[in-house]
Amino acid sequence: MKSLHPLTRVAIAAFFWQFGFGLYRSVYNNFLAGELGIGAGSLGLIEGIREVPGLLTMFLAAATVHIFESRLAALSMAVMALGLALYTVAGSLWDLVFFTLIFSTGFHLLYPVQGAIVLGLSREGEKGRGLGRIEGVGAAAMLTAMVLVSATSSFITYRSYFLIAGVVTCLGALAMLSLPASRRASIRRRLVLKAAYAPYYILTLLAGARRHMFLTFAVFNLVKVHHVPVGTVALLLAVGTGLSIYGRPLLGAMVDRFGERAVLVSCYAAVAAILVGYATISYLPVLYVLFCLDNLLRFEMVTTTYLDKIASPEDISPTLATGSTVNHITGIIVPVAGGVLWEALGPWATFGAGALIALASIAYCLQGLPRPAPRALGA
Repeated sequence: MKSLHPLTRVAIAAFFWQFGFGLYRSVYNNFLAGELGIGAGSLGLIEGIREVPGLLTMFLAAATVHIFESRLAALSMAVMALGLALYTVAGSLWDLVFFTLIFSTGFHLLYPVQGAIVLGLSREGEKGRGLGRIEGVGAAAMLTAMVLVSATSSFITYRSYFLIAGVVTCLGALAMLSLPASRRASIRRRLVLKAAYAPYYILTLLAGARRHMFLTFAVFNLVKVHHVPVGTVALLLAVGTGLSIYGRPLLGAMVDRFGERAVLVSCYAAVAAILVGYATISYLPVLYVLFCLDNLLRFEMVTTTYLDKIASPEDISPTLATGSTVNHITGIIVPVAGGVLWEALGPWATFGAGALIALASIAYCLQGLPRPAPRALGA
């Protein structure tokens, strides 16, 4: 493997851990609702607690100051793998909370450091494409996992999928260990929180609200309200993820060509329409289409490329970690508040509130988001 280009090795590692994550996503909501009887309120609590490690990302990152980026990514995958494997013995709400915290700690340390590694290995002017290609590989891995669940869910238990996910994620850690130590040393020689990067922090805050609305409630709506079985959920996730194999690299190319503002406005407009659909439509075929489109609209890479344009190179890695912390302020609030709204008023209130957040995001991108200054050639 050491003969392969470093970005290829990152892609292999991303394939393994995203495959494990795809197994987890495919069965998690059916496992909670069907086997453990978890309701919307408890789901909101679990998901809110799940995002606590994300809120602490910059402090967790600072605590690992002496670990090179590639080594930290491998360690993060190993922690993810442990949390996934532990789901096999979950029997109560508090088991779920504890095991989810372990899994989530690994995941939230991994995401910003993988982005930093890709930015560092990509050439100037092609960083959006670089991030898009890695996300495309991850989407292909998730698609493979979801198709597997759809085809085998009639004779493989939920808990077995979690065990397989843990083992495969460990393979990703081994692949990441094949990377040489980064020349930039570590992601966190210091904590970075600068007023100049406030637009990036606001973008990550809004992205956290949008992302966790989908992750927490979109699948749960299908499972709890419409009683969609796990095989169908996995198939829908597979379709959405299949679209992402081509859609995310295309999104990265659009960022390079049109800029972050135009892409973000378009994506948030689509998100607002989808959430209104969730709130008002009960016809399953239409909901299936909306769900697949929603799964396609993952645009965290856009905020990452925006940061790359406004930040000093030495600030990018630690600011990504800080951004992950900022992102998870809404990552904790949205699941808990959404669960409360769901229990008090119904699903329409949760998704209606999400649509308002998407509209507020459009307003910020149009009126409050500064255009990054052109970077000097070779900077």
